Order: sequence, then C-alpha cells, then structure tokens
Amino acid sequence: MSTTFAEASAALHAQIETRRAAVRPVSRVWFELSDKDAFDRCIELSLNWMEETSVGGAGPRLGVPLPPEARRGETFDVTDVLGANPAKAIRIDATDGALWAARLDWPDPQFPRTWVSEFFAERRVGQLARFGAQLTCVIRGECPPFDITRPNVVRRVLESLSAEADGRPLADGVEKTERNEISELAGFLYEPSRRLPVVAISETEDRNVQVAPGLLARQIAGAAHIVHLSAEASWELTRALGKRMSVFNGAVRLYLPGLTEENEDPYRHPLWLLQEGGGQTFIRAMAARVLPAAFLSLTSQSDFLRYAYVREIVAKRALSRLPVSDPNEQLRADLDMLRLETREAKEERDSWQSLAQEEQNKRLLAEAEIERLKVDVIPSPGGRDSWLPKSAAS
Repeated sequence: MSTTFAEASAALHAQIETRRAAVRPVSRVWFELSDKDAFDRCIELSLNWMEETSVGGAGPRLGVPLPPEARRGETFDVTDVLGANPAKAIRIDATDGALWAARLDWPDPQFPRTWVSEFFAERRVGQLARFGAQLTCVIRGECPPFDITRPNVVRRVLESLSAEADGRPLADGVEKTERNEISELAGFLYEPSRRLPVVAISETEDRNVQVAPGLLARQIAGAAHIVHLSAEASWELTRALGKRMSVFNGAVRLYLPGLTEENEDPYRHPLWLLQEGGGQTFIRAMAARVLPAAFLSLTSQSDFLRYAYVREIVAKRALSRLPVSDPNEQLRADLDMLRLETREAKEERDSWQSLAQEEQNKRLLAEAEIERLKVDVIPSPGGRDSWLPKSAAS
C-alpha cells in the first residue's frame, strides 16, 4: 500500500518530536555552611542519596553499589558499568581548598524522561564551605506535568548542618518574627547585595496563617528566606515601609532581590491574598516560582559549580601536560574538549529557552487577565462611582 507525502511527513515529524529532548530546569540552590566538617558531610549525604530508592519506590537511583573511591570523596564514574544509571564525580584538591562535583542521571521508569541531579561541595581556607544542588528534567516525547521540588539531599544538609545565605541562617523550620525585629528585617529587605528572595507570611486578625511557614520552608528552604510575621510585626513593618510595600492580615509577599528605595515598585514584589484552605496550592505555586529562578540569574552561572565545569578544568589541566611532540594526540584532546564545551553550552541554552518560554506564557496570561478586567469594568466620567464593576455601577 502506497503512502502519501503528507502521511510520510507527519510520521517523520512525529518521530523527530519523540526523539527531541527538552531540558526543563526544576531547581537550583546553593548556600554557605559553617561546620568544620561540612565539605565531607555534604559529599557523604549526596552519595547516600544516590544509592537510595527514589521517592515512591520506583527503583534505585543508582543501579550498582558505589565504588570504594566514591566513599573516600574521590573521582569515580560508573557510567559504563552494565545496568548502572550514569553517575560520576570529580574532585580537585589544591593547597588552599578542595572542590567536589557529581552528577546522576536517573531514567524515569514510567515516562520518557530522565532526572538529572547535580551536586557540588567546596572548601576554601579562610572561608565558609559551600554546597549546591541542581535538578533538571530531560523530556523526550509526551510527559505528564510534575511538581517543582528540590533533591531531598538539600533538606538533609539543612537538617544536619548550619547553613546560611546573605548572612542569615537557613533551615527547614521557621521562627516567628516579632515587632522588635522589624527594623533589622526592613534593612535586610532593602540590602542591594541580597541574593535570595524573601517570602513574608503574615497573620490574620485572629493570629492564624493561611499557609504554614514550616511546610513552605520544607519545600523551598535554601532557595529563599521564609519569614513568619506576628500580627504586631506586620503592623510595625507597615509603619516602616508604608502600606504599599508591606504585608498583613494573612497575605503573603515575595520580596525579590534588588529592592532598593530608589527602584521601589510594589508591582515587582507580588502580594497574595490567600483564601482559607489554599495553603498546599500556594506552596506548589511558590516552589514553581522560586526554585528555578536561579537558572535565570547571571551570577549563578559562575557561582553554581556544575559537574561539567569542574570536569572541563581537569581536562584542560591534563591537556596542558600533554607532550607537544604528538600532534595527533593534541588534536584528539582538543576535539574532546570542544565536545565537552558544546554539550554544556547546549544544556544551558535549552534551560534558558525553557524558562524563557514559561515567562512568556505567564506574561501572556497576565495580559489576558488585564484585558478581561477592562471588559468587566466600565468608566463613569465625572461620577463618584468611576471604574466600578458593572454590577456595582448598575
């Protein structure tokens, strides 16, 4: 039976779409740690996570036991081991510190997608240690939506070690901020060097909250500072910042980095008036907004030390030690380096494109909502009921 050109073209396009890989950024966090053994503990916690069974019991993240060198915090690679999910780590030691970076690719057994987790631990003389974790999803074909989350190892690091960012402690728990602490908080909100956003949760008039601060922290801690304001603290914040930049009566506000008195704009720091019982929905929405945000930050491209970056440094060092008398070996090494750089650039490009498309969709939805509100509102020139809703104006 003959096939028409249209049928063949449709089949070809379907095959291309099935093979096309879309990189979806999920979360990227990093922070400082003050514990003396933080570097080694972060490596240990990351390796433990790799060997565990994934959430939901869908299977082990790593198909084989880790080699002995892995547990010593050294370089390892089990990518070529039969039945193993690609997992590898690389380490650099220097006189003034050490750097460890790892990556695990875990194919989802239920859907055509792969979860890519990356970690790094950094130790420098005279500075706090650093830890970072990143999660991306490589999608091939049709996949159902998924919640935006951090790798669970982030929670374990925050629970067992003393973490901080922007000079403030980070934890999966939240202590209530009282009135006498508002002066310090206001200064922090307007600190130009602040890197992480601040999520401020206010209390209602009966001193309840619409979203549990602890539950929100267990989803996004490490990517944002979570503040629980008492009722008195909310009013004090209003007196300090003014009503248009404050948050009170059960509302939640996101103070993005870069807030200063010179560029103060309340519309750039969104405010949510939550309904009772909407806490879980809000937590998922806030996680989707906060956790991938670092992918779009220019500073995160150098501050988050990805496995490919560290591997590239090691490869360049090895390349510089090759004898120049062997031009063929030099050429092969140069080509390998170009492949590494090209692969990394493609991943970064795909991540940016994915997030840029999401931001475009959000903008279009916002514009559509504005147009809907314009239709729902009628002007009454000169009257006291100007710009009232139709139902009120009639």
